[in-house]
Amino acid sequence: MELQTFRHPSFAGTVMFLVRNHELKWKNHNRFSLNTKLLGDGHFCKHSISGRKCFSKNIRSSVSCSYSTEKNDTLPSVKQLSDARVIYAVAPALGHTKESHPESSARVPAIVTALEEMELTSKFRGSEILELQNFKLASIDDIASVHAKAYVSGLEKAMDRASKQGLIVIDGSGPTYATATTFHESLVAAGAGLALVDSVDGSYPGTGKIDEIGHGAGEGATLNLPLPGGSGDTAMRTVFDEVIVPCAQRFKPDIFLVSAGYDGHVLDPLASLQFTTGTYYMLASNIKQLAKDLCGGRCVFFLEGGYNLDSLSYSVADSFRAFLGEPSLAPKFDDPAILYEEPLTRLKQAIQTVKHIHSL
Repeated sequence: MELQTFRHPSFAGTVMFLVRNHELKWKNHNRFSLNTKLLGDGHFCKHSISGRKCFSKNIRSSVSCSYSTEKNDTLPSVKQLSDARVIYAVAPALGHTKESHPESSARVPAIVTALEEMELTSKFRGSEILELQNFKLASIDDIASVHAKAYVSGLEKAMDRASKQGLIVIDGSGPTYATATTFHESLVAAGAGLALVDSVDGSYPGTGKIDEIGHGAGEGATLNLPLPGGSGDTAMRTVFDEVIVPCAQRFKPDIFLVSAGYDGHVLDPLASLQFTTGTYYMLASNIKQLAKDLCGGRCVFFLEGGYNLDSLSYSVADSFRAFLGEPSLAPKFDDPAILYEEPLTRLKQAIQTVKHIHSL
C-alpha cells in the first residue's frame, strides 16, 4: 500500500508504531519477518489510495496526502504531533480466541500492559509519546487500492465459514486463521495504520524467495533475504550493515514501512530463530537512524508476529526505548545461556548471493 505524508521540518525523526493483531497465515517461519518497505521517488502516487489528494516530487521536496478535506476535531493538533517523539495506535483483534492456536487475543493487551508498567505511555511521558485514538476504519476502496475487489469481497464472504471452522482458505494464499469478526477488525487495523501515516505532517506461501526481485516498473525494487534457521543477533547485525543499509542508500526511500514481526525471538514457539530483545532494540535503533539519514525520519512500524507474550511485550517496549533514544533494558530479560551457535557460514553464502543478484 503506497501511503503519502507531508513532513514539516520539525517532525523529522518521529516514529509511528501500530499495535495490532493480524491474521496468521501459515508460512515459512525461518523467513525474517521484520521486513522494511521502502517507498522511493516516482512511486508514491502510482496507486494512490482512493479519496486522498496526493502529489509527489523528489526526496527533498514535500510529499502530501490528506485523509479528507474536512476538518476532524478528534485528531491531534499540529503541535501535539510535532512535540511527539513516538506516535502509536492500538487496534486489537479480540475475536482471536481459538484455543491451542498461536494467534491470541491476549497479544495486544500484553503489549499495552507492558507499556504501562514500564512507563512508556503519555500518562508518564507527557507530550513525547502520543496515542492516536478515534481514527476511522479503512474503507473498502482503501483496501481495494492494493487488492482486487473480488478478493476483498471474497474475504468478507469467507468470514461466515470462519465463524464455524476457524480456518479459511483463500485462492493464492495458505490456510488463514480467522473469526467472524476478523474482517471488521482488519478494517480497524488498516484504518489505524492509515491514520498513523497521515498524522505525520511532512511473505506468505510461495513468496519471499531470494531470486524474486519484482517485475515491470518495480523490477529490482524487491529484495528478499531468507535467513537460515538459528540465525540470531550476529546474523541480523551483519545483514543490516551489509545489505539493508547499502540497499536503502541506493534506493533513497521517501518513507520506511516496517512489517515488525517479533516471532523471530528465541523464546517464540514458531520461527526457529535466535533474535533477542536486544536484537529488536538494535533493529529499531538502526532503522530509526537510517530513516533520519535518508528520509527525514519518516518511519512507521506495523506489528506483525510474536506469540510468546513475554518476549513480545518486552521487545515492543524496548523498541519504544530505541525510538526515544533511551538505553535498552534487554539485559534484564534476555538469557544468553539459551543461545547456541549461529549458522554464519550459510548466512555468508546467502548474503553473497543477494549481493550478486542486486549488484550491492
